[in-house]
Amino acid sequence: MNCAEFKENAAAYALGALTPEERAAFEAHLAEPIAHEGCAEALAEANDTTALLAAAQPPLRPGEHVWQAIEREIGATAPARGAARPATRRSNRREIVAWSLAAAASVLAFVLGREYAVSERRVASKDRELQGLASAETDRQICLNELTNARVSLREKEAALALMGEPGTQLVKLAPQGAEPWYASALLNPDQRSAMVLTRELKPQQGKDYQLWLIRGDEKISAGILRTDAAGTTLARISDQALSGGRPDAFAVTIEPEGGMPQPTGPIILLGKVPTV
Repeated sequence: MNCAEFKENAAAYALGALTPEERAAFEAHLAEPIAHEGCAEALAEANDTTALLAAAQPPLRPGEHVWQAIEREIGATAPARGAARPATRRSNRREIVAWSLAAAASVLAFVLGREYAVSERRVASKDRELQGLASAETDRQICLNELTNARVSLREKEAALALMGEPGTQLVKLAPQGAEPWYASALLNPDQRSAMVLTRELKPQQGKDYQLWLIRGDEKISAGILRTDAAGTTLARISDQALSGGRPDAFAVTIEPEGGMPQPTGPIILLGKVPTV
């Protein structure tokens, strides 16, 4: 057996379609200490194709045109009369190899289907990102409306609007941590070390204060008492000193004894995580 014959029979070997004598000759050629012409590579490719068959759906029986195309591709010729190989064995082997190619095509369809599913998931992920952007714009508009309706000084409103328009300013919604309709939004610009918080529904409580906290890692930094009006509305600046340690991970509001505490002791009623950039 030479290298050309070896490569021609690699698929049949991988599929177990060779006779014991042919298999022995095949393996003997591979073991020969000569400069092979791609024999090992052809066998590896045939083995890989055979391994894929386990993942394939049952293939359709190939028509005669399939083998004719294969014969044209590999330059096969009909066996001479009286050749050593029986016609039935050649026909069976031809059918096995043709079936293997049809199955490999099925595997390809399977793989392409998987890739299409992955692409669909990527598209869905992009859709969620766009929805997130739309949601952020909605939150921004809500904050603007709340700011417009807030009963605070014109000077504070102008400062909040200017901060909202600055590049790098983030809007952080603080979600209520219970059944009460607490509400707060924070405007944060870490580069400028500037932040403001807008609240509503934080109605005054006898002997209690609402205290704002910046959370950075394990640290809880007091950002001051939120002095609200009768409707629970306030627009408060956060000091440069509280922001000096860098971007906070989150904002929180707790209910504390009147005058506030060095560290939070009361329940968290509002919490908002700062989006990472």
